Amino acid sequence: MMPRMDGFEFCKAMKTDERTSHIPIIMLTAKANTESRIEGFEIGADDYLTKPFNTEEIQARVKNLLDKQEKLKQYYTNNNSEHTSNTSKTNSIEHAFLYRAKEVVEKHLSHNSFYVTQFSQEMNMSTSQLLRKFKALTNQTVVEFIRDYRLQRASSLLSQGKGNVSRKCLLK
Repeated sequence: MMPRMDGFEFCKAMKTDERTSHIPIIMLTAKANTESRIEGFEIGADDYLTKPFNTEEIQARVKNLLDKQEKLKQYYTNNNSEHTSNTSKTNSIEHAFLYRAKEVVEKHLSHNSFYVTQFSQEMNMSTSQLLRKFKALTNQTVVEFIRDYRLQRASSLLSQGKGNVSRKCLLK
């Protein structure tokens, strides 16, 4: 048993924290009953294994989770505009995170001096944690995310015939 909190509490804490919700979790436990398995999945575990376990099975499941994480990263990379809602609890946390990140960048769109440190403060994360989160979700650095968002907004303004992009950003 884990000290201070059990695996279920740990999993729930990790999956409900915006800073760590993107990290895949495999619960490895002696609790093999159906109720425990359901509870594990309900709190956000990505997989659930019971003891005794087979090393090859763990390796296959880890590979599957990493593949799934890569597909999620590709999704966010390829669909960096508005995201549709998803029924997955984890995905909704990630959607909310990216939505909030876009709101912060939008708020500072006309500020040339908007830097990663200010962005991380507004996102309530350290700069290194913010970088890890963006790399895991979008395969971009924070600077690349800000740049791409600004380019998308500029493209949108131009396609809508709103005139000069730099003028519109300064008027905002």
